[in-house]
Amino acid sequence: MPKDAKDKKISTTSSASIFDAVTERSAPDQATTQAASLDTSTPSRSEKTLQAAQQLLEQQTVIKERFLLEELLGCGGMGAVYKARDLRKVEARDRTPWVAIKLLNEAFKKHPAALISLQREARKSQALAHPNIIQVFDFDRDDDVVFMTMEFLRGGDLNQLIQKNPSGVGLDETLRITREMGSALQHAHENHIIHADFTPRNVFLTDEGKTKVLDFGIAQAIALADTQAGDNDVTAFDPTTLGGMTPAYAGLERLQGMSPVAADDVYGLGCMVYLLLSGTHPYKGRSALEAESLGIRPAKIALLSARQWRALQKAMALPRAERYQSAQEFLQDFSPLVSKITRLSAIAIGSVFLIIGVLGYQSLVNYKEGRERDTELQQQKTQLAAKQRGQDQRTTIEYLGLVDTLLEKDRYDEAQLYLQRIRSIAPQHPQLLSLEKKLAQSRETYRQLLRDLAQTKAQIDRLLTEADEYILAGRLLRPLEASAFASYQEILALDPANLEARALLQRLVQLHLDGADRALRNNNLQGAEILLDDARKIAPANPEIARLEVELKRALAQEQKRTRQLNALLTQAKGLSGEAAAAQRYKLYSEALDMDPDNQVALIGLASARAEISRIELREKQQARKNAAALLLHAQQLLEKRPATPENFSKALEFLLESQRQSPDFSAIASQLEQLPQDYVAAIQREIAEGNYTGANRFLQTAIVLAPQNTELGRLQEELDALVEEEVVVPASF
Repeated sequence: MPKDAKDKKISTTSSASIFDAVTERSAPDQATTQAASLDTSTPSRSEKTLQAAQQLLEQQTVIKERFLLEELLGCGGMGAVYKARDLRKVEARDRTPWVAIKLLNEAFKKHPAALISLQREARKSQALAHPNIIQVFDFDRDDDVVFMTMEFLRGGDLNQLIQKNPSGVGLDETLRITREMGSALQHAHENHIIHADFTPRNVFLTDEGKTKVLDFGIAQAIALADTQAGDNDVTAFDPTTLGGMTPAYAGLERLQGMSPVAADDVYGLGCMVYLLLSGTHPYKGRSALEAESLGIRPAKIALLSARQWRALQKAMALPRAERYQSAQEFLQDFSPLVSKITRLSAIAIGSVFLIIGVLGYQSLVNYKEGRERDTELQQQKTQLAAKQRGQDQRTTIEYLGLVDTLLEKDRYDEAQLYLQRIRSIAPQHPQLLSLEKKLAQSRETYRQLLRDLAQTKAQIDRLLTEADEYILAGRLLRPLEASAFASYQEILALDPANLEARALLQRLVQLHLDGADRALRNNNLQGAEILLDDARKIAPANPEIARLEVELKRALAQEQKRTRQLNALLTQAKGLSGEAAAAQRYKLYSEALDMDPDNQVALIGLASARAEISRIELREKQQARKNAAALLLHAQQLLEKRPATPENFSKALEFLLESQRQSPDFSAIASQLEQLPQDYVAAIQREIAEGNYTGANRFLQTAIVLAPQNTELGRLQEELDALVEEEVVVPASF
C-alpha cells in the first residue's frame, strides 16, 4: 500500500505500554488454526506473498487502529489470513482478545462488483447466529486495505481429520459431525443463504470438539460479481481463481453455470459424509460432469443400514432434481433414530400379530375341546375386534392432531402422508375431507406467501445493492431521497424485522461518527457539525453522538477564542504605519498566519510588510555602500600621503575596517585590506633605506599585528634587528 496512506491509517508501534496486558502467546502445538479453511482456495505459499506478510508482522501492523497482526495463518486466492489481537478487547481486559482477520488481495480491490457482493454476503453471514457457524464480526476497509474479521478458532479442517484417519472416522463420529454440519446448513438455508462451496476445507473441527462451517456465501458473492461484471466489462475476472467453486463438491447444475440452491449444498454434504465414513471421495475426486460421463457410481458402505445408504445415495445424486432439496430432509432419513410415530406403528403391528397368534392358539384348543367353547371364542373375537377399532380410533385421533400441527408448521408433504394413512384406516372420518381442503388451501396460501416473499426479497436485494452503491459514492444521508439511509428505510418499511438493514443503519451511524471524529481531529468543525447532525437524524439516542457534540462545543469555543486573538493581531497590525513600524507589522502578520495559515488579510499584510522592509534594507544598503566608498577613499588618501607615517596607516586601517563593516560585500575594500601588508612592507623598506630605524620599527610593529603570518615582515624584522646591533655609537671624547 502507499506509504502516505499507511502513515495515516495503518500504524506500526513497538510501545510496550499498549501491550503490557497482552504478552501471552499460544504454544506452537496449539496454534493449528483455520488457516486453510478461512480461505476459499488452496493456499499459495509464493515467496512474494510470504515476504509481504512477514513484513506486515515485523512492522507490528495495526489495522483500523484496532487489530494488531500477530501471526500468519494462511494465504490463498482471496488474500492472507492472520491471527490478530483486538486492542479494544485488550483495553477491556478480555482474556481472549484474538480474532481472525482476512486481508483481501488486489484481485478484489480492482473489481468493485466483487467487493460489493462480498460485503453483502459478509453482512448476511453476520446474522447467522448458530453454534456450528463461524461468527463473522465485520467487513470493512482501512484506506486501500479491505478486510474481514471473524471468530478465531483452534483446531483443524475436515481434510486434516481424514488425513489422520485414511480409512474413515467411524459411524458414531460421522453421525455427530453430519448432524452439526446439516444443522448449520439448514439454519443458513432458512435465512436464504446458500454456501455454494461446501467442501472439507470449509468445515472446521475445533479443539473443543465443535464443528464450525466457514465462508458462507463467499462463493456465491464471487459468482454474482462475475455475473454483474458482464461479458464486455474490462474488469471481469475468473471466479475460479478466487476459490469461487470446488469442482469435486459441486453438482452438475453448478458446473453448468446455474445459480446455487440448497440442494447444491446437500450434494457437498453427502460427498463429505461418504468421505468421513470411507476416507475416499464417492466419485474418486472427479467432478459430477466427469462422474456422469464415465458412469462412476459410489461403492456401498457396509457400516450403513439399507435405509441410511438410500438416504446417502439420494444426497449424492448427480442431477439436482433427484437430490434432497433440504439438509433437514437428508438428516431425517439418514439418522438412525426411530420416530415416535414409527415406534407406535411397530407396537400396533406387534400387538396385531400377538393377537392373531393368541387367536390361532385359542382356536386350536377350542377345536380339540369341542364346540362347547365356540360361544366363548366368538365373544373373544368380538372383544378383540372392538379393541382393534378402538386402537384405530386412537391412531386416527393422533394422526389428525399431527396433521394439524404439521399444517401449522407448513410441513405439507408430511401432512399429506398422514392424511393418506388416515384414509386407509378411517376413510369416512368426518374431519378427513375438511383437513384435505385445508391442506390444499394452506399449500396455495404458502405458495403465494413464497411468491410474495420472493418479490419482497428481490426488492430488498435491489435496495441493498443500491445502498452499497450510494455508500461507495459517499451518499450516506444526503440527498435524503437518494441515499443509503433512504434505501435502508425502504427495506425496513418492507420488512421491519430485517436484521441486515438494522445492522447497516447502525453501521451508517458509525460511519458518520467516525467521520465526525476525524473531522474534529483535523479541526474541520463545520464538517464535524454536519456529520453529527446527520447521525442524530438516524439514531437520536446514540450516546456517542452526545459525547462528540461536547467535544465539538469545546472545539468551537476554542476556535472562537482563536478567532478573537487573530482579529486582535490583525487590528493591531493594521493600526501601525510608516517605515519604522514595518518590522512590527511583519511580526504581527507572521503570528496571525501561525494561527490561520490561509488567512488572506494576513497573507497580503505580510507580503506588504516584507516588501517595505526590503525597500528599507535596500536603501540602507545603498547608503552604507556610499559611506563605505567614502571611507575607502579617505583610507587610500592616507596611504598615499607622503611622507608616510604610522599614524596615517593606522587611521587608514580604521577607515577600511569601518567601511568593510558597513558594506561587507564591497570587493574594493577587501582588495585594499589584502594590499595593506604590502604597503607596510614598502613603508618599512623606505624607512630602513633612509636610516630611520625607529620609524621603520614603528611601522613594523603595527604591520605584524595586522599580518602576523606575513613572511616578508618577519624577514624585515630580522634585517632591522641586525642593523640596530651594527650601529656604532662613538663617544664624544674619542
